[in-house]
Amino acid sequence: MDAAAPRLGAPPADGRATAPVAFGSVAATLALACGVTAAPMLAQLVSPLIGVPLAVILAFLLANHLWRFVPAVLIFAMMFQNLFVSLLSPLIPDADVFTFIRGYTFLETVVVWAVLIVDFLRAPAAHSPAIRRLIFQGLGLFAVIGAFAALGLPANGSATIVYTRNIVTPLLLFHICLLTAARARLDVGRMIVVYAGMVFACGWLEMLSRRSWLALTNGDGYWEFNAAGMRSSGYWEDVLAQTGFVYRDIEDYFRINLFNTPYFDGIEVMRLHGPNIHAIAFGYALAFLALYLIAAGRPLFAALSAPLLVLASVKGAMALLLLVVAAWVGSRAIGAARTLPVLLAVLVIYVAAMIVTGLAGGDYHVIGLMGGLKGFVALPLGHGIGSGGNLAGAITMAEWSKAQEAGSFDGAVESAIGVLLWQMGVAGLLVLAHYLAIAARAWRLYARSGNLHQGLAAFATLIVVVNGLFQEEALFSPLALGLVLAFTGLVIGSAERRPEPAPAALAVERT
Repeated sequence: MDAAAPRLGAPPADGRATAPVAFGSVAATLALACGVTAAPMLAQLVSPLIGVPLAVILAFLLANHLWRFVPAVLIFAMMFQNLFVSLLSPLIPDADVFTFIRGYTFLETVVVWAVLIVDFLRAPAAHSPAIRRLIFQGLGLFAVIGAFAALGLPANGSATIVYTRNIVTPLLLFHICLLTAARARLDVGRMIVVYAGMVFACGWLEMLSRRSWLALTNGDGYWEFNAAGMRSSGYWEDVLAQTGFVYRDIEDYFRINLFNTPYFDGIEVMRLHGPNIHAIAFGYALAFLALYLIAAGRPLFAALSAPLLVLASVKGAMALLLLVVAAWVGSRAIGAARTLPVLLAVLVIYVAAMIVTGLAGGDYHVIGLMGGLKGFVALPLGHGIGSGGNLAGAITMAEWSKAQEAGSFDGAVESAIGVLLWQMGVAGLLVLAHYLAIAARAWRLYARSGNLHQGLAAFATLIVVVNGLFQEEALFSPLALGLVLAFTGLVIGSAERRPEPAPAALAVERT
């Protein structure tokens, strides 16, 4: 892999000669990924005493002995973990177990990260200065995040645990992919293409026959568990009292205005949720996969995502797709150096327009952002992780109406950046600055090489961070910033990988 234009996969020189090898590699990777993802869940259902130890052992073995497969396995787990949970839902006894088994991918990610970091710390000088700097900066951030988690835990309990996981996951994935790609050339690109086909197939089946999709995946059971909190909190009764809408069946969870905005009021769609069973995360996964395929010279394959993106109806994901493509085109036309300030100006206009129109229309994402900024100004040192945010408690329709009238909310909701600033105060800016530093590093690689995958890493990181102003999921979903930073880690690690030394020539003693 050339440092100027790294590649994430190794296309064969002779496709016919190596096709069986490629098929075998894909099959082996899929089998490993399925095993690592599903085995702890199955073990948990047999006995809670087996699941956690098995997850730790599998992750330890993966990181120690099969580390070349780590990025492909973790990307698979992010995309398909909830599909396995859905398939197993008839065997899940209660909502607590349902919640618990969805944490296994995070546990395995932490163990893999710990193994790789210990190896890095044994010989940091074996890595380039850029990698050392990024890793040590990340470790410093983890210490800061841990301090704010400790501050928030006594008052917020489980919300602190969930938000801490959400904040650190993208950084864990970045470190993991950075360190593995820096060791050796990885065949991740081939697997991303395979995953794209699998994700698109799931989305098309859901689009064409939702009933068949739900039946094949035991989706009704998953949604029953997933919606238990809304039912127990009286959400639908509140909706009935405020709007007159009567909840009928599970499909009411899927009905929204196109792109979930009043600008398309009256255009109702049945929202797609994909194999990860989360519409916003699915939208970001689709946008990333489409962009990867375009950069890999597969635009027709990428086009299969178009109707799925529309029906997932995620504004941030659509903005990601369109802005990255525009940045690529601009870089080709006027150069990367001139395109970057233009993109930054467009993003400033985009943010300003969203805030102005959101305040005028009572958009809850913008109102939540204003609440976060208000809390940041009131307490710049932060309230502690777990305070505020979507997990702080159920919000009634009456509370939303009051917030719309006031133009802000007493807390930070529906805005990842608002939540970070509310919870971590000034320290939240350090997290955002680190994301932007990663994007800048990838952009410098792109500016030198013109490699579209490097451009994807740089522009996508920047755009998703900006989207975090108006979505919690943009920064906190593994398939949004998590997936983008994992890919960026692969790109930077590939470019920074040091060439293996050539074998020393044998000395020949002359007599």
